[in-house]
Amino acid sequence: MASPATPLEILLIEDHAPDIRLAVEALRQANEPNRLHLVKDGEEAIAFIRREPPFDGAPQPDLVLLDLSIPKRDGREVFEEIRKVELRPPVIILSNDPGERAGRYLHAGAADFIVKGDLNQLTHAVRAVVSHRAPLRTLSPRQIEVLRYIANGHATRDIARRMNVSGKTVEAHRAELMRRLGIRTVAGLVRYALKACLVELDTE
Repeated sequence: MASPATPLEILLIEDHAPDIRLAVEALRQANEPNRLHLVKDGEEAIAFIRREPPFDGAPQPDLVLLDLSIPKRDGREVFEEIRKVELRPPVIILSNDPGERAGRYLHAGAADFIVKGDLNQLTHAVRAVVSHRAPLRTLSPRQIEVLRYIANGHATRDIARRMNVSGKTVEAHRAELMRRLGIRTVAGLVRYALKACLVELDTE
């Protein structure tokens, strides 16, 4: 995640000009400094996420705004690709269909689900995601890794084995996580990881 002084890297995956303008205005109203990267189809989106040509120098997004109805591999496939990224960015799903099953995406780790046309809702969703993710800026990649393991229900011994460190090292990371995040319990760490979109509700 970007530092507080660094603009957020935001990836907008959208091919419809009016909706692009809507997203740009929502980001402006959210009042979060950002660099917006626009791709207009699923193939470009997946190349950007994988950092494949012509996006091999692309930054890791801090936030993704994903339209479900895009050409060349739809948004559902792109969402699945984003879920494979190790430190995947939060994703706000954008849909034209009020009947779309929002729960399936939220359950699978999406930060929010927005029906297009509601500028205020999108602005609020962006602010909420940024707020939830901001504390991650104080953590090291190793600490974030431990947090994800904890949130996925792994015990200290299992985390130590997976990370090839001692149990005491894992406990030290956990204590530092609690200190930096201002959280006193493991359950609190799990709740925070869910809000910050680090793990999924249906993860193993």
